Amino acid sequence: MGKPEFRAIIRDPRVWHLGIVYCLMTIGLYGLGFWMPQIIRSLNPSFSNFGIGLVMMVPFVVALLAMLAWSAHSDRTGERVWHTGLPPFAGGIALVIAGLVQDPLTVFFMLVIATAGIYCFFGPFWTLPTMFLAEAGAAVGFAIINSIGNFGGFIGPSLLGVVTQRSGTVSTGLVVIGGCLILCGILAVVARRYRPV
Repeated sequence: MGKPEFRAIIRDPRVWHLGIVYCLMTIGLYGLGFWMPQIIRSLNPSFSNFGIGLVMMVPFVVALLAMLAWSAHSDRTGERVWHTGLPPFAGGIALVIAGLVQDPLTVFFMLVIATAGIYCFFGPFWTLPTMFLAEAGAAVGFAIINSIGNFGGFIGPSLLGVVTQRSGTVSTGLVVIGGCLILCGILAVVARRYRPV
């Protein structure tokens, strides 16, 4: 790959757009993942650490099954953009609801939906850069998107921690993280206007 092509990929706003989408997703992924034990403990303070671990298995088992089914559906239909955007949007709404209600079972059910939404995003998402990146430039584009997105791994837990500390409750943090996922879903759908190379 020549330098002009390399520069063109780095300057491509579509690459940066998908990087921001991925960053918003990782904010939700790591924010929820790091704080889930504390969230579950807040639902039932009598849970032991072992009990929390067992309860935490449920959202991830459901997410695994949902991710496999959702990715298979995306492959069967050949549709990628809506399959990328809908899961984080639904997961974000679930987190907002979880942050606004008080019933522990409802909160837990919303956490399950949010976790499934986060993990259903990944398979279809990584097909989006191939909509506009040629084979030679795909590696560079993937690297840029991944680099931008990985900032969310720092932002998510920190953001949830700061919001929780200032508000005095993790519920407010769930609403904020949910908002990031909703925005992620909306921005992902914008990719439908991208044209193949």
